[in-house]
Amino acid sequence: MTEPKSQECPFLVPVTADRIWIFPVSAFCRRPGHATRVPAPGTIASVCTRPEHCECAGYRAGLAESSLEEPSA
Repeated sequence: MTEPKSQECPFLVPVTADRIWIFPVSAFCRRPGHATRVPAPGTIASVCTRPEHCECAGYRAGLAESSLEEPSA
């Protein structure tokens, strides 16, 4: 079995053209069928880009709605 390439949330989208934002951000959260969210920088660093994203309510809801499978440990 192979190690996942990334431990970050699959709904986290990096910002590539930060001039379109009022406040510079490194990424935003885009769940299928939901409004775009911009997590706080601390949340991105401590939750979204770490294995802890599995505990996020938005991730769990998005996972159920998009019928993605949670990676096994």
